[in-house]
Amino acid sequence: MKRTLYFSLFILLCITAVRVCAQEENNRWHFGQKQSINFNVSPPVQEESNILTYESSVSVSDAAGHLLFYTMGSRIWNRDGAPMANSYGLQGNGPIVGGYPFGSSAYGTQVVRYPSNPNRYIIFSGDALEDNSFRIYYSVVDMTLDNGRGAVVSGMKNQLLTDDASEYMTIAKGADCRSYWLIVRSRDVLLRNFLAFRIDANGVSNTPTISPAPPAALGNSLPMVLAKDGQLYSLGQSLVIAHFNSLTGAVNDFRTINAPTPGYLALSPDQSKLYLSHATAGILQYDLDLMPDANAVANSVHAVSPAAQAGITTQYLDMRSGPDRKLYILKRNTANNAVTQYIDRMNTPDQYTVGYNANVFSMDMPWSPSVNIFWGLGEDVVISTGKDTIMNSVKDTIVCLDHDLVLQAYDQYAGSYHWNTGGSGKQKTVYEDGTYWVYSTDDCRTLIDSFHVHFIRFDLSLPEDTTICPGQSIILDASNPGIEEYVWNDGEQNSMKLVKEPGVYTVTASNGICSLSDTVNVTLLQPQVDIINNDTSMCMSRVEPITAVANVPGAFTWSDGTYGSETLPAYTGKYVVTHTNVCGDIKDSVYITLNNCICTVMVPNAFTPNGDGRNDMFYPATAPGCNFMFYEMRIVNRYGQYVFYSNQEQLGWDGYYHNAPAPGGVYMYTIKYTDRYTHEYKELKGELVLMR
Repeated sequence: MKRTLYFSLFILLCITAVRVCAQEENNRWHFGQKQSINFNVSPPVQEESNILTYESSVSVSDAAGHLLFYTMGSRIWNRDGAPMANSYGLQGNGPIVGGYPFGSSAYGTQVVRYPSNPNRYIIFSGDALEDNSFRIYYSVVDMTLDNGRGAVVSGMKNQLLTDDASEYMTIAKGADCRSYWLIVRSRDVLLRNFLAFRIDANGVSNTPTISPAPPAALGNSLPMVLAKDGQLYSLGQSLVIAHFNSLTGAVNDFRTINAPTPGYLALSPDQSKLYLSHATAGILQYDLDLMPDANAVANSVHAVSPAAQAGITTQYLDMRSGPDRKLYILKRNTANNAVTQYIDRMNTPDQYTVGYNANVFSMDMPWSPSVNIFWGLGEDVVISTGKDTIMNSVKDTIVCLDHDLVLQAYDQYAGSYHWNTGGSGKQKTVYEDGTYWVYSTDDCRTLIDSFHVHFIRFDLSLPEDTTICPGQSIILDASNPGIEEYVWNDGEQNSMKLVKEPGVYTVTASNGICSLSDTVNVTLLQPQVDIINNDTSMCMSRVEPITAVANVPGAFTWSDGTYGSETLPAYTGKYVVTHTNVCGDIKDSVYITLNNCICTVMVPNAFTPNGDGRNDMFYPATAPGCNFMFYEMRIVNRYGQYVFYSNQEQLGWDGYYHNAPAPGGVYMYTIKYTDRYTHEYKELKGELVLMR
């Protein structure tokens, strides 16, 4: 029986009361040496860019994914790839090589949208360590200028923020959802304080909140990633976990995990996994769902990068989460002194098994410079939209034939959830008709999803696959009070069907939009019984059983009055077996001959071949039970000459040799034979006298 379910979940109506605005400001990446990836198409495609930077960069699109500009801090390109108006002479992210900034500030380019003006963006640009200067500048871009191509606002260009900072920076959203914090490590390698500069409607504050760092957070390699729950992850002498207070800008509650350093950090899209790329350890995954137990997080580490290839030295560099919720990894291969760069991809970075694809994009493109070596994939632009409450969707859902339904909040990555029937998870399993709604609260917005659920449940059950005997019929019954309509595969529309022929019978039962099918295979049963023995002879002393087999269950009865699949013959004659089964009686027979198989051979010692009809031939006398499988008799004279040979026990010697009477005298005989029934072999030897 095979069952098929149709329309297990049918969405009848989906009304979007207020459309959620697209959040696609990071759909166009520009990074490295003239590299770009466009995520507005699926799968994303690699394109040419005019950017030239060795580490940090930020590219900015509008909410629909249309490119606005891209920057390395000390240079800005507009949407056409040309230098943005009034962008010449920008400071930071150096050093200057050949008249142009080298772009060697690791995370020294950061961009936020201006809190009080959605058409303006603040670009932060930090000095590279190679310049031996520790300044951060910021400039403001207004996208209403230069016919919508944007320009740096005069008087808001190269504003010095601090001269006590490293090139390790990141952006956090403020607690009010309209402000930001620029978090940066101080210049002093022995201190490396955390400095948090507030950015709000009044602009950028030059007075930071200062948070001392513990010894484990010290060091030269200090990338930082910030999770939406306020957790701050950075690399120093080990992996450091801290908490960032988005209200005050303070960094505290430091914990450390032993980890290989230096390296790069990235969070999975749902922020349940932390990834660390290291020159020799490869890419390591840490399970952040185990927080706040830092030891458990440390013990969860495992490598997710592919095994090393013979002859190739692989270095994993920067990592970045894409708009497609996949993680992209910059990789450098060295083989035979030749260096090539690729971008790998994790398809499921939110999971333990990441679905790793190597060499998704090659950096060896026609537009690439001859020396195409760089270290970074760029940073996201950070956009705050304020606190909003959005009626997201109302769904009328009919559930066909299932016991339950899992309702899913639209926002899979909200900070908290609240269901009207209780529960605080992103999913809710319901079992009854009703209206259900959930609040999904994120840092700066609340979504309301509503679900109207109606269950349609009924069962359809044909019998298991079955058989019919020749000339018989059966009734297939699919009746159920919850079914409104029946349709069989031959078009018949009754709940029951009379079946007289073998075949495959399928019924589809419906109630409204819900349908369920069931199939039964009816085969023709043709019983057969066979005695596996052929007509044969047996010795009375060695009777073997006669055995019958049948292709269907049933009972065996023999003509000698015995029961079961075997009987022992007791007489010579015909044996008939009758097999009784669901289709009636069937028979088979065999003829058995029983023999007395005791074999004796007697050999005379003389004969007189004188033609008087008495004792004229020499041959052995055998008992009636003898039946030879093999027989031969040989006779030789006193000179060792063979005078007679026979392989038939009925054929004896008539006393002639070479067609002449043999002389009287003594002769030697040898008789060999094998009993057909007992398989016993014997050899008889002796003398005989031919008398004339």
